[in-house]
Amino acid sequence: MFPVTWTNQKRKSLATDSIRGNTRKKSKKNFHLGSRAIHTQLNQLMKSAATDTPTDITDIDIINSCVDVVETLPLSDLMKNTETRSSSVIPVVSRVYEERYMRECKNKSERPCVMDKQCECMLIDTANGFVGVQFEIPGVENSNNTMCILCLRKTTTLLFYKTIYNGVKAKGVIQKHGNICNKENEYHPSVMLCCPVNGTLENMPVPIVAHQRNRYSVVTCAGVKFMKQNGVYMEDFR
Repeated sequence: MFPVTWTNQKRKSLATDSIRGNTRKKSKKNFHLGSRAIHTQLNQLMKSAATDTPTDITDIDIINSCVDVVETLPLSDLMKNTETRSSSVIPVVSRVYEERYMRECKNKSERPCVMDKQCECMLIDTANGFVGVQFEIPGVENSNNTMCILCLRKTTTLLFYKTIYNGVKAKGVIQKHGNICNKENEYHPSVMLCCPVNGTLENMPVPIVAHQRNRYSVVTCAGVKFMKQNGVYMEDFR
């Protein structure tokens, strides 16, 4: 019953080897950046965008991964408020009112968008780009309204996908105003951002138009450049 020859080799355990093979230590990258480093990275990105110089995408990834949206986006004054805001606090403006501010400044008394050369109005039609006028939101101090209507929409859209869609927790609201939809001469529901059923209503209490560059075109009226909206009205879907 015994084997003719004996060997000193031991039987290998496949399970043990597989476990040992998977226990390699992975190097952890330290993505923690101080406030000065963050501002340095952001300044570099701003300069490269202005000079059309390519920038390493990892800088953007690092900023997005370790910096809270409250600290990087211009709506921080709203989001830092720990009190829950109701929908009555957020001003709801009509389409006609918004379109009055979808233009460049008419005179020196009006202030241009704080984004300056990186304003969204510069990117819709590069051959006819302009810096939009700061959007005056009813019931909000003018000193807090530093962006044009398109840049406000873009910021809110970014916050929407960062917080509600991707599940990043934020205290306070992510919008400065809302819009009217599904009514005559207003916006169609399909172009709106709305808080989903499983979302946090205190972050986004009222619907707002989603920012999408292909929905705009530049027109000139009486020597002033305006932004025309396309395919967003109720009548466009009839």
